[in-house]
Order: sequence, then structure tokens, then C-alpha cells
Amino acid sequence: MMQFPRLHNLSALRDFECAARWSSFKLAGQELNKTAAAVSQQIKQLERQLGFELFTRFPRHIALTGKGEEFSNHVQNQLTKLDREITRLRELGDENILRITATHSFSLKWLAPRIGGFTKENSDIDVRLYASDKIENLESEDYDLAIRYREKPQNPDEQIDWLMDEKLIAVHSPSLSKVVNHALRSDEIMDFQLLHEGSPRHWLSWIREHDLSFPNPKFNSSYSHSGILVQAAVAGQGIALVPSCIAKSDLSSNQLLQVPGPSIYHGYGYCILHSSERKDLARVQAFSSWLKEQFERDLS
Repeated sequence: MMQFPRLHNLSALRDFECAARWSSFKLAGQELNKTAAAVSQQIKQLERQLGFELFTRFPRHIALTGKGEEFSNHVQNQLTKLDREITRLRELGDENILRITATHSFSLKWLAPRIGGFTKENSDIDVRLYASDKIENLESEDYDLAIRYREKPQNPDEQIDWLMDEKLIAVHSPSLSKVVNHALRSDEIMDFQLLHEGSPRHWLSWIREHDLSFPNPKFNSSYSHSGILVQAAVAGQGIALVPSCIAKSDLSSNQLLQVPGPSIYHGYGYCILHSSERKDLARVQAFSSWLKEQFERDLS
């Protein structure tokens, strides 16, 4: 089996990532402040070390090979992780930086549109928001706090600061209603697609709660995140059963209408997860207080 040398010139990976992103040695050179020939030469050396071609070279353009595309994905992921780690180490110990991790849907539909209010009130705090759905171990991570959507704990936990019990509501685009700004009644939705996140089981609870009989409910559209589900409803794809918190901004702007009737409480809600070492930091306390005020306003 042919032996290939280990990679000794890691700067070639930067050249490759840039050329792959631009599909051009010339544009990569402009970004890296090099000539196109220098970028091309670096990548040729990288190809020799790897033992396979990364690009197919045409007279007027270049294109990634199959292996080149696969390698590009790996390189981009690793360089992104490296850049984030460098940023993390540079910022470590800076008391003015607040590192928050929140779920994708909550970050997109609730927190990001409001967080400017917090920074306006706390101009000395530099906020870093990272979207992630996994439960973080804050004792070993460098986040100051996490906002998560999870099942309500049966027993008190000093590391969990419960914010609210979430309810599921049925919403739809005004375009589905025959009367302007008039929400469909619960008995009018059976002819529409019933959009849901994951399983349609909560829709079945909603139907029972409204004492309805749907012989053939249309559960053909499922989404991985409630934020995407809300956007599908805004686009008029059907009636969506969504967390009220995620739909609030679109309800307030009349991009969505809520079907009247009982909501569904399903044992889930929003909470703050704290690190025992950082819970009492001034920046963490300031953000936690602001967040609770925002939720109280929503519930009032």
C-alpha cells in the first residue's frame, strides 16, 4: 500500500477551503491576499500529500471532485470549530461577555428580536448567543447560562430556574380565512393540512379537547423545529399546532391568527439552566432578571 506523507503545511487547508467556497483560485487569492498562482500551487502540493485530486481544472473554471467535495465539508467543519475555539480562549475571563445558549426556535423567533432591549439597558455587557438544542453541561462548558425547552421537573432543582409552562395553540395564516382577520373556527379546519412538530399526538389531544370528530385528519406535514413549523404556517401551508411563545411575534404582527378554544398544556416549558459557579455573576443575574420580566409581560 502506497504511503503518503503527513500534512505539514496546514496553511494549504485554508487555501483549499477558500478556493472551494469561491470555486475560484483567483477569488480565493483576493480574499487571502495572494496571487491565484500561489493558491493553485498550494493546492497542488496538498493534492500530492493527500494522494487524490481536489479539483478538476477546466480552461476557464475549476470544480470540486467527488473526494474534493467530501474533504471540503470536513475541512470547513474543522476550521469553523478551530475559529470558535480561538475566539472562546481569547474571550475567556472577560467579565463583560455574557455567553448564552438557547434552542434554535427560541433564539430565532423569540430571543433574537428582543435581545436588543437587554443590550440597550446593559450597554456594558457584550452578549454572545449560540443556538443549540442539546442540553448543555454548564459545569464543563463555557456558557454562562442555557435557555431550554424541556419537560417540567417533578422535584425542585437549584440549577433549573423555571420560566413558564408552555401551551400549544392552533394557528394559521390569514390567507386561509375567507373573512379578513377572522380566525377559522375549530370545526372549520378539518379540510386543511394539520402541521405538527414530530408526532401528531398533540393534535389528537387538541381535537379531543375541542370535542371534535375528524374522520380523516390530514397529518401529512411534520417539521423538526417549532420555528420552522411557525414559518410554514405563516406561508399558508396549513393549520399548525405550535408553542405559543414561538408564535407570539407573528400573532402580534397579524401574520398568524389563533383558532379559538382551549389550549393544550403538555408538561413542557422554558427554563434557565445555570452553572453553579456562574449563577451569581452580575451579568448572569442581570440577564436572568430581564428574561423573567419579558416572560411576565407575555403572560400578562
